[in-house]
Amino acid sequence: MAIIRTPHPAGLHLVNCSTNIQPGGMTTAEVEAEFAAKFGDLSRYDQFMDYNVGLLTVDLDAYVQAFDADGVPYLPIEWADGDGSTYHGVLVSVPGPSQMVVEVMAKNGSFTARVAAHPRLVRLDEVRASPSALARAAARLERLGARRGAAREEVAAAAWSYPAGDLFTVVSVSRAAADLAAVDAFYSDGMQCTRTLATTSGNVTRHCYLWAKQGSTADVCFVSRPDDATATGFTVGAFETMLKTVGENVIAGQASGGCNNKVQSQIMLRVLCSQVSAPISIFSPCTPISHPFPPRQVARQPLCRGQRGQRRI
Repeated sequence: MAIIRTPHPAGLHLVNCSTNIQPGGMTTAEVEAEFAAKFGDLSRYDQFMDYNVGLLTVDLDAYVQAFDADGVPYLPIEWADGDGSTYHGVLVSVPGPSQMVVEVMAKNGSFTARVAAHPRLVRLDEVRASPSALARAAARLERLGARRGAAREEVAAAAWSYPAGDLFTVVSVSRAAADLAAVDAFYSDGMQCTRTLATTSGNVTRHCYLWAKQGSTADVCFVSRPDDATATGFTVGAFETMLKTVGENVIAGQASGGCNNKVQSQIMLRVLCSQVSAPISIFSPCTPISHPFPPRQVARQPLCRGQRGQRRI
């Protein structure tokens, strides 16, 4: 995979919190086992695949060829955007097991033929990304493609390989959600984010938001599905309740240290207090660590070691 310097770097990371105390909740290993049981051999779409990062590329088949060559399991999917344009993608569960799911997508074309003809292709009747996020990502890919000539010369001088078809950029970070009304109250009313997508297809509803004031270029999306859209009895609502319980117990001082493995599964953002509208009625006096911090509480909340000034939301 080629590395290209950009003014807006992004990273995917998995944090080892296996030794942290989780008062009233599941261990990291127990959660990872649930994800693994739900995904199985990746032959069907599971609601917990909504916990993913979405990446746009041009040559999707290049990734699929690499996955096939290395025996990496994936779920090939097809969907259409709001304008009716077809997209193909693959969902990959990072092995470990882990809770990380990567969705690589591309607009239908000659570089998606391998996925389009896949015998296990799953067609999803839902819009999986906002038009604005797809447009921003496509524009970034076009700019990066225009810079490839100079980049090739740089890496050639350093004797590095620069394979074709490896460029991608972030479209969205997605989460499953049991209560989209509460999510919308936080992101739209509380944090004053721009809602870029609100769509319902059958029993699937997706809301996406852009942190424009933070200079974000990728959406944060939340997806609601019926409880039976997952393979085991551990539902999204149960997962959220567990996260909230652990967060409340940690903040209440029932565990040593201020960081826990459930915090690590949240979205990390830098939030300036001046950008939070006040008062925000959805905040309680003791805010769970998996929710945003009220302005007066920011200075008093414990930070995860090595993440000074950053909050996971």
